[in-house]
Amino acid sequence: MQIKAKVIFKNIGAGVWLLEAEDGNHYQPTNLQKKFQQENIDVNAEIEIVEGGMSVFMAGKIVKIKKIEII
Repeated sequence: MQIKAKVIFKNIGAGVWLLEAEDGNHYQPTNLQKKFQQENIDVNAEIEIVEGGMSVFMAGKIVKIKKIEII
């Protein structure tokens, strides 16, 4: 799935990085590289939903990033 999103940080517990898509959906990546862990950067990303993925944060669908670039 291709999305255009903003990288955001939610201060929940220890904190969690999310992708906030243009359509308002939130995705919690399992593999967001450090160089993309910057508040409010816009990215294009190819993601894959992790079926049955769960997180203590419950902040968005769990996804694996297949490809990502800053725009």
